[in-house]
Amino acid sequence: MLPVFFVALATAAVAAPVIAAIARRFNLVDHPDGGRKQHHSSIPLTGGPTLLLTVLTAIGYAFFTFPELLSASSGDRRFFGWLAAASLTLCCVGLLDDRFGLRGRQKLLMQLMVTLLMLPSGILIERIDVFGFPIDFGDLAAVFTVLWLLGAINSLNLIDGADGVASTVGLFMSLSCAGIAWTLDMRPDGILVSLALAGFFVGFLFHNLPPARMFLGDSGSMLAGLMLGSVAIKCSMKESSAMALIMPLVVWTIPIFDSSMAIVRRKLTGRSIYATDRNHLHHCLLRDSRNGVRVLLYVAGLCLVTSVTAILGAQMGSDAIAILGGIIAVSLLVASGSFGFVEAKLILRRVKRFLQSIGRISPAEKPKFSEQFVLQGKYDWDAIYARLETLAINLELHRLELLISIPSANEVWHGETRLRNHDGNADPHILTLPLLVSGIQAGTIRIEASAVENPCLTKFLGDLQRDLRDFEQEITPIIEKMIRESTLRNGQIQPSVAPVLTNQTL
Repeated sequence: MLPVFFVALATAAVAAPVIAAIARRFNLVDHPDGGRKQHHSSIPLTGGPTLLLTVLTAIGYAFFTFPELLSASSGDRRFFGWLAAASLTLCCVGLLDDRFGLRGRQKLLMQLMVTLLMLPSGILIERIDVFGFPIDFGDLAAVFTVLWLLGAINSLNLIDGADGVASTVGLFMSLSCAGIAWTLDMRPDGILVSLALAGFFVGFLFHNLPPARMFLGDSGSMLAGLMLGSVAIKCSMKESSAMALIMPLVVWTIPIFDSSMAIVRRKLTGRSIYATDRNHLHHCLLRDSRNGVRVLLYVAGLCLVTSVTAILGAQMGSDAIAILGGIIAVSLLVASGSFGFVEAKLILRRVKRFLQSIGRISPAEKPKFSEQFVLQGKYDWDAIYARLETLAINLELHRLELLISIPSANEVWHGETRLRNHDGNADPHILTLPLLVSGIQAGTIRIEASAVENPCLTKFLGDLQRDLRDFEQEITPIIEKMIRESTLRNGQIQPSVAPVLTNQTL
């Protein structure tokens, strides 16, 4: 089966430049925006079509060259058929997203439809083994399988933000799946797809290593996630039909940890989980090392730890060995401050607030709460926020929240103050005001105030607008300077600067 790997490698290496030329013709390219996307020129998004062509070519080669491998099981052929249908559908969804940009909810709905296509393929997770104890899902087997595949699709998609990172992670994950499949019961279908994926990632890395000449794009990262998620289930199935859940979870440690921290970071700072930022694992590592090759070596080292321990755990029948590898990888990231340390502090603060709230008899006794948190960057926003807090006190607000988010300047800061609780007799007024600079949202102000009659509301909005105008005059030059300096660093032309807050905001 090893020739499948080399066929996939050669196909990816040769096909990627051809598909890149076609992608440029149809404007399937990633344009720099001076914010989250800081590459210097348009890069073709070739991952999805290249991956689909590579895997189909490699599996087709295996069918004709080694027919005896799959002749014994009609289930293998059924798995390949449904995987091909789901992959083609998801590739089209990814291409639409790469070309036109889909909303988060739209993508999630389409991903859900794709995962449903995989249910008849034979990878239904009916039972799992956790430390030797079987857990039967019964009627919830389909739900659990869909959730697993959705997580696999999005976890690899989220980690795809720096040259070669997603391809490197995908390479180790596919090799791990092949190793686990070989160790457990040598399932030929799982091993074939895993080797085809590994060959694709190696071949694509020729063009994706920093500085990258082409990107996976959403079509490539989502499709790779679907294939890896499906093959992980296939490769972890024991003869008893129970899935050894710990093994694929450990293989997925790095993307799962990155995705989990993204959700924690956004939810605990009042943002949508679909919001984009530059605080993913690869962004943090790039800020520390400023060297794409070092980032890849660091990520490869972490993946090597989780891959080796997962395979050893499968070989020795020990979930503990596999879990130890995942713990070591996560601990190295958090303890070194490379990634996850800030999110861990956010979680601890929220837990502390919850525990403190348990001892209170009524909401009226809740004291004033205020916290400021540097998520990224070095600028001291505390003094500015203190003056905004004074405005909140004067206006008798219930709650104030300020989020500064300037990805191009590597500045993310969050402040929150709760002055009092509303009385519960009426819903409070909640206003969310965007901070706009050069047409780019540099943050938001969110306030919560008592419900009042319309004449009082008009006066309140007038006072709020006047006070925020003073805040605007103070904060605008700071953000302008940050954007100007980051623009000069990236060698881009500085656009004209618009006001941070406008009258239309209110």
